Amino acid sequence: MISLTHILLIVLVLVVLFGPNKLPEIGRSIGKGTKNFKKALKGEEDIDITHTVKRIEDDNDESHG
Repeated sequence: MISLTHILLIVLVLVVLFGPNKLPEIGRSIGKGTKNFKKALKGEEDIDITHTVKRIEDDNDESHG
């Protein structure tokens, strides 16, 4: 189990390594990664691949026709 002391030590190391201005960006990246990971576990996708492929096929049909 992680205690409050461990969390404060980790935050202190992060501030020293990356600086206080970079921490919000790192937090956002971690949050987005976690969100995408959870979506992947549920089987959800951000991009509808079938819709994209259909659109490409339609564009190819129009250019050849």
